Amino acid sequence: DEFIPVKPGSDPALSLTMANLIIQDKRYNENFLLSYTVAPFLVRDDTGEFLRDAEGNYLVWDADAGAAAPMTPGEQASPVARMELDGAHEVDGVACKTAFACLREHVASYTPEWQEGVTGVAPEVVRRLTDEYVAAPNAYIFGALGLRYQNQGESYRSFYLLGMLTGNLDRVAKLDTTTVDLDAKVLLDCV
Repeated sequence: DEFIPVKPGSDPALSLTMANLIIQDKRYNENFLLSYTVAPFLVRDDTGEFLRDAEGNYLVWDADAGAAAPMTPGEQASPVARMELDGAHEVDGVACKTAFACLREHVASYTPEWQEGVTGVAPEVVRRLTDEYVAAPNAYIFGALGLRYQNQGESYRSFYLLGMLTGNLDRVAKLDTTTVDLDAKVLLDCV
C-alpha cells in the first residue's frame, strides 16, 4: 500500500488526469462503456444536450449503417449490432458527437504535468498510479467519507468515472469499511 498525498480539494485534478491517460492510451473497457453508460449517446454541439429524435428517444451512432439510431429511454439493450463509442457526425443538420468524444475532449487538458501544480503529485507518480489502477483486476478508490470540502461531489464523480472507464463498477471486491481491513488493492487514499 502507498499513501499519495494531494493538496486539499485537488482530488479531481488527479483522477481526471488518470482518466485522460486511460483514454489517450485506449486502456478503457469499451464493452462496459457501450453496455452500461451513456458514452455512445450523441450530444448536440450547439446546446450540449443529448440529441433526441421526434419521439424523444436518445440517439446513438450505428457504425454499420453509418447513421443515427434511436435508443429508447429505460432500455439497456443496444438497438444496433455495433454502436460507435467515439465519433462526430451531423444528424438532420445538427452537428453532434458521442458523449465519450465530449469526455475525451474535456479531459485532454488534464495532463500529468499540469496536475502537478494543482495536486503536488509528480507526473511520474500519476502515470504509475494510472498503470496500477488499470492493471488491477478489482481497483477501488476508498474515500470513506473523508472528503470535507466544497467540491467533494465532483471528487467522487471523478473517482466513479475511473471505475466506468475501466469497467470496475461491476466487479466484486472484498472490502470491510467498518474495520478498513482491505483485501482489495487500494490505489488512492483521499486526504
